[in-house]
Amino acid sequence: MVQDVFEEANRQQDTLLARLQSERDRLIKQKIQRDEQARRLTAMLINPGDSATVLRSIGEAEEQAPTITRRLGELDQEIATAQRTEISYDHLKSTLAEFDAVWDVLMPHERGQLIHALVERVVCSPEGEIRVIFRTDSSRI
Repeated sequence: MVQDVFEEANRQQDTLLARLQSERDRLIKQKIQRDEQARRLTAMLINPGDSATVLRSIGEAEEQAPTITRRLGELDQEIATAQRTEISYDHLKSTLAEFDAVWDVLMPHERGQLIHALVERVVCSPEGEIRVIFRTDSSRI
């Protein structure tokens, strides 16, 4: 069981890192596109035309910039934290060995709260395989 939990925790860690990196890559592309659009629109201002539309588009692009920059900073921090988080098999094994003693002293409602804090969902495959998906954010614990 410890090996299964260890493998699942590592699999979830890898999935989290891949999701964060994918979002980061998407935002960087969006930022580059926004910057290119702003340069094109600025160049259009030099030529007479529909300057109101151009200015509105520039304003919209500039409004997006702080949100994208803020989220990129958050993603960098989340990725760094996830990369620093190492799951030790020995630590997991000893923690799970001590878990029974803790479980035995918990009241039923405390047990429920603990399960809800640790487990995101349980997936049952058509083949009968049961997979526990643990929460990756520690804010609920």
